[in-house]
Amino acid sequence: MKKTFTGYTFMVLALFTCVAWLGFGGAESSLEEGRKILTREGVTGVPKALEQFDKAIQKDSLLDAAYLEAGQACLLKFELEKRKDASWLDRAGKYADALLAKKPRQSDALVLRAQVLLDGGREKDA
Repeated sequence: MKKTFTGYTFMVLALFTCVAWLGFGGAESSLEEGRKILTREGVTGVPKALEQFDKAIQKDSLLDAAYLEAGQACLLKFELEKRKDASWLDRAGKYADALLAKKPRQSDALVLRAQVLLDGGREKDA
């Protein structure tokens, strides 16, 4: 028996294609948008990029890259701003801790956590 696309199958495929094209896709699209914002705007785009990274986390809480990118963006904001606002370090630490709670041996999250501690003056804890 030869399988062919039915009208219904074609409509479903067309719908998924439109959804992906319009940017209503999965967590990866939000992650990529956050990366584009950082590339385009640098440190001033961190708050907007974090919105996208948080959307990615909401869509897929197992997407390690979203936690890591968000934490790195917070560190970037802390390190490059003249006025060192410790809330950015706290926020970076929360992203690292959230990922480490899911994957305790995730090496990139361990490095992120260590960097937060170093930037916070807690070398012995790093």
